[in-house]
Amino acid sequence: MKTYVGIDNGVTGSIGWIAPPNAIGSIVRTPVKKVRAHTKQVAYYNRVDHISLCNLFGFIFSFSDEVIFNLEIPFTAPDRAKQSMSAFFAFEATRVCIEQESIKFPIKKYELRYTTAPQWRKKLQLQKGQELDFVKEKFPNVAQLNYKDYDGLLIAYADYAVIP
Repeated sequence: MKTYVGIDNGVTGSIGWIAPPNAIGSIVRTPVKKVRAHTKQVAYYNRVDHISLCNLFGFIFSFSDEVIFNLEIPFTAPDRAKQSMSAFFAFEATRVCIEQESIKFPIKKYELRYTTAPQWRKKLQLQKGQELDFVKEKFPNVAQLNYKDYDGLLIAYADYAVIP
């Protein structure tokens, strides 16, 4: 069975997956942990919880013969350096977890693809702001979770429903 995994990058992102043949969709928030910043001032920030993320990917590998990961590329904005750095850290942690878990399941096939928000929205013919209505129509059971966004699941669905 081939499973499609969409990863909305960042500490506020989500991870969604679709497992054929019934196209059952699932989604979770990206697992994060609060850590202390290494600065003179006492400050904390969120970071990807590497162990929980790897466990999630291991779970997905365990029930799939082939996994297609589609990871959203981190945004960069010179005027938002702190958020951009956080996004790059999350991006790299996610890539490391995928590679690490693939070693534990060497007989499984996997592919790592990259996307941007405009690319996956174009595949689904969605304008910004239409995501929730789309999820309610395609995945009513998931829409009940009341997440802020469902981008991880939408990224997975863009690969599942609209092969490049």
